[in-house]
Amino acid sequence: MNKLRLLLVAFVAFFLTSENLSAQADPYGNPRPNNNTFYRNKQRCSEPLSAKSFARDYPGLCNTTRFHLEKELKEYVKYRCVTSDQIRRLALLFPTDREKYDYLTFAFPYVFDIENYALAGSILANRNARDGFYRFLVQEGIPAGDYFNN
Repeated sequence: MNKLRLLLVAFVAFFLTSENLSAQADPYGNPRPNNNTFYRNKQRCSEPLSAKSFARDYPGLCNTTRFHLEKELKEYVKYRCVTSDQIRRLALLFPTDREKYDYLTFAFPYVFDIENYALAGSILANRNARDGFYRFLVQEGIPAGDYFNN
């Protein structure tokens, strides 16, 4: 039993002190978010992706074929701490509201400024999709403003 406990402590110590996990680059060459702090969300990060980095990556993402669009955009946000506006801009690349809704709900754990995430729902033209998105936010504990008071 003591050997197992010692092995467990060594294993945990390795991962707590290992810097190679957070220092790895994502497929686009950007460093992964800092895993040392939480910013009111499931994704651990200390600062969002810079506007300069996003502007550098965005044209390449726009040129992604429709067949690979969903996979590429999901991979893009999985390795970054992005802002609500950046996610909104990426979601605009999808042609249908259903795809936009799916992407917005998928990207929720990776957004830095969750208090502004309700603004991303403005891209949904279909009222049912917009209602569903705001209900999702309320379910996650994010204020949807006075949207449901109208």
